[in-house]
Amino acid sequence: MVNFVFHGQRLVGTTYAADLNELPEVLRDEYHLVSEKKFFQGCLTDEEKITKMFQFAGLYYDNYGDSKSFVVEIEWGDWKHDHNFCDDLMAVTGYTLEDEVIMEEDGSDCYSSRHIYRKAA
Repeated sequence: MVNFVFHGQRLVGTTYAADLNELPEVLRDEYHLVSEKKFFQGCLTDEEKITKMFQFAGLYYDNYGDSKSFVVEIEWGDWKHDHNFCDDLMAVTGYTLEDEVIMEEDGSDCYSSRHIYRKAA
């Protein structure tokens, strides 16, 4: 089971570590873990779970989809902190990246794209 890593009230990552003792010592004072079950308490649908993750991560994306696919549009996001983090968050709810369509880029680490996720069978 995955745990969510928080820095204050902000979601900053996910980990399979069972507790903070499994994380590097420098992280233990400033970070805390929240279990997947506790974090998603009250969420009935994948859309509610995904929306909650995005809100706590401070990520605001246009998203739409159905029960088997989900599309997230990221505008001028950093490849690591936005695009890859989004992929990690979607994986928590059982969605895998099926396709990424780059809509705008300027040669920097930031670009706009549409991520298309498919629910794992």
